[in-house]
Amino acid sequence: MTREREILRERARRLAQPPQTSEPGGVLEILAFTLGAERWAIDTSLVLAVVPFTTVSRLPGAPAFLVGLAAVRGVPVPVVDLGRCLGVPRPGITDLARIVVLGEGMPELGLVVDAVDAVATISRAQLRPPEEAMAAHDLLHGIAPDGTAVLAAQALAADPRFTFDDAIDGDDLARGA
Repeated sequence: MTREREILRERARRLAQPPQTSEPGGVLEILAFTLGAERWAIDTSLVLAVVPFTTVSRLPGAPAFLVGLAAVRGVPVPVVDLGRCLGVPRPGITDLARIVVLGEGMPELGLVVDAVDAVATISRAQLRPPEEAMAAHDLLHGIAPDGTAVLAAQALAADPRFTFDDAIDGDDLARGA
């Protein structure tokens, strides 16, 4: 093995290691995105994928925040308008809109966001607690120093408002029902 390859392999091994911190509480990996004019983020613990906003089958009689169903990796996934849930005024769907897919191993919930910015890490010690008056305070890890509200993926996934019947027929999705 050449010396250059050895150096590159060692560098790749170091880069693949999770960030080390001596800060109390450690770090939190987040996916930053925009909703309307606001910057938000979600911890990446349950983020499976970020996909372009594509065809979503509308569901008659569904709550206003439920956009419909989308096929993600062949699985029908309920897609929620996160802006509507959080009370964030925003424009309609644009070409930059994305669906942030959450789940443990399989897609379980899709969140529509206006645009995805980046994946980053933040010190948990830097997050200040959300104010009780905030509409989504029970879904937040906290507020970052730059004002970004950081959502807790586990809290979103466990929230009964976002739990939908698992008995969705994939054939209904394919037919656009």
